[in-house]
Amino acid sequence: MFFRRKRRKEDAGTGLEGGTGYTVIGEEWASRVWDHRPIRVPAVLDVEDFLRQEPMPSLFPADPDFQEYASGDEHLRDLWLLALLGHPDPAVIVQCLRSPRLEGSHANHVVDLLLDDRVAREAAGALWRVGADDDLRTVVTVVLSRGFVPSGYTPVQARRATRLLRETCPPERRDFLEAELLGEGHEKTAVELVRLVETAYGRYDRLDEEQRNQWHDRKGLDELVRRGGEVPPELAELAEIRAIGHRLNAAGGITLMQDVAQRAGELSPHRMAERHLNAMWDRIGEWQA
Repeated sequence: MFFRRKRRKEDAGTGLEGGTGYTVIGEEWASRVWDHRPIRVPAVLDVEDFLRQEPMPSLFPADPDFQEYASGDEHLRDLWLLALLGHPDPAVIVQCLRSPRLEGSHANHVVDLLLDDRVAREAAGALWRVGADDDLRTVVTVVLSRGFVPSGYTPVQARRATRLLRETCPPERRDFLEAELLGEGHEKTAVELVRLVETAYGRYDRLDEEQRNQWHDRKGLDELVRRGGEVPPELAELAEIRAIGHRLNAAGGITLMQDVAQRAGELSPHRMAERHLNAMWDRIGEWQA
C-alpha cells in the first residue's frame, strides 16, 4: 500500500508544495534575509528555474510582516538568491554564484563563502565578476578585519582568502587589489621604499671602503639610530629603509613586511626594490636575507 504525503498547511500557495526532498537553510544565514528562523527549501533545485517562478513563493509564508516587507516578485527573487547562497548543498551555492542575478550588493555576503572550502574559489571569482571597486573594498575590509567590529577571520583564514582573491583577480585590477590589501598608508610606504632603495644603491658605488663597512654593519647602524646619533649622509636612505622595516615589523610582523616588499617590487623595474629590501631588512624581526 502506498501513502500520499500530506500537504503542509503552511506550504499552501507557496510553490513549495508536494515532494519529500526538502532541507533547511539555518537560522544564522536566514537572519541575513529576515529573521533568525530556518527557511525550508528544496534539497535539490535548478536555481534559475526556481527564480523564474510567477508568482514567487514567500520565504516566510506564515509571517504577515514579511509579506508586507517583500514587495513583489523581483524583490522576492533577490531575497531568495541571498537565502540560497546559504543552501546546505554546495552545488546550489555554485549555481547562485554563477547566476546573472548576482550583484555587487551581495558582496558582503559572498565574502563569507571564502571560508567555505567547497565553494571558496567560485566565490572569489564571483566577487571579481560582479563587484565594483567599492564592493571589493568592503571585501578586503572584512577579510583583513579592518572594520570597527572585527569580522572574525583568523590570520590563517585571512591569508587563504587573500591568496584566492589574488589568484582569481583579473590582470587589469591587480594594482587595485594590491593597493587595497596594503591599505592607503602602506601603499605610500611601498612607493617611498622604491625611491629610497633606488637612491641608496645609486650612492653605493661612490662609497669608500670605510663607508661600505658601515653600510654592511646593519646592526651597528640600527644602534646608531636608536641612540639618536648622527647618521652619515651617504647612509641616510639605508637608515630610513631600516627604520621603516622596524616599524612594519612592530605593526604586523614578517607578513606585513613581505606584503610591502612585494608591492615595492611590483612598483619597480624588474622587481629590483623587492630584491634589495631582502638584504636591507636582514635580521629585522623574523626577516632573514
